Amino acid sequence: MDPNRFDALVRAAGRSPRPPSRRTLLRSLGGGALSALLVPAFLDEADARKKKKKPKKCKAGQKRCGAKCVPQTDCCKDVECDRVHREGCYQGRCGCGTSEIRDSKGYCGPFPNCKSTGLICTSNGDCCSGRCTIDDGNGQRRCDRGDRLCILDLDCNPGLQRLGWMCD
Repeated sequence: MDPNRFDALVRAAGRSPRPPSRRTLLRSLGGGALSALLVPAFLDEADARKKKKKPKKCKAGQKRCGAKCVPQTDCCKDVECDRVHREGCYQGRCGCGTSEIRDSKGYCGPFPNCKSTGLICTSNGDCCSGRCTIDDGNGQRRCDRGDRLCILDLDCNPGLQRLGWMCD
């Protein structure tokens, strides 16, 4: 680069009250060139450190469950359990959750805190069906059938059945 062109570059770069000297500009350009050469080498080294190690193989009769090995018979995820009966994987075993119980048909679910069909009620919220609509002729109302929560098959509308405390 000829001196005139270099001076024009310095003037264009330094439109400040005190433009940089040739020496300062040369240092900056040299530092930039050196950085451009060294940065890729450091990035490759950092990428090499970030590479994940391959997980160790599990012993015979075991399978990987996240970062650890568990017995082959243990579950690791809910999908390994009987989802038809609404089971989940809890501490390596398929079954109902801590706040759930299995109904007489084998389905998991929380036991409903409500009244079954035919029981005396004062509001819709008392009944599993959400329907406190049957007049018993004595001035009291009773829970009717529905399509929501249930304790007995009788709680479900005709055509529905109880599956895990729900009419389905």
